[in-house]
Amino acid sequence: MDSNLSCGTATVAVPLSINLAGVNTGLYTIPISGAPIVSSVQFQTGSDIPNRDPLTFAPKDSNATSSFLSLSSVWTSLYSGVTGLALYNVKQLARGDIQNFTNTH
Repeated sequence: MDSNLSCGTATVAVPLSINLAGVNTGLYTIPISGAPIVSSVQFQTGSDIPNRDPLTFAPKDSNATSSFLSLSSVWTSLYSGVTGLALYNVKQLARGDIQNFTNTH
């Protein structure tokens, strides 16, 4: 998930829909300890098909326990906008701009 290999997070996939791009897709992380606050993100293009690189994203935050994370009512929107990967950026494995947002949750 990040360049810090000892950050202490586990990644769990949210159910995916293979029929509708973007709908019911994504992932969430569950910290092993503590309550990290995410306030920026940086995406990197893939090494294969450029049109699969995400151009927008909408991160959300929740303090709910894992058994309630499937409920939309427990999530708070943090940002909705661009990923920093330009539509014209066709370079493979290129990093986009860092996207900062406020997280007071």
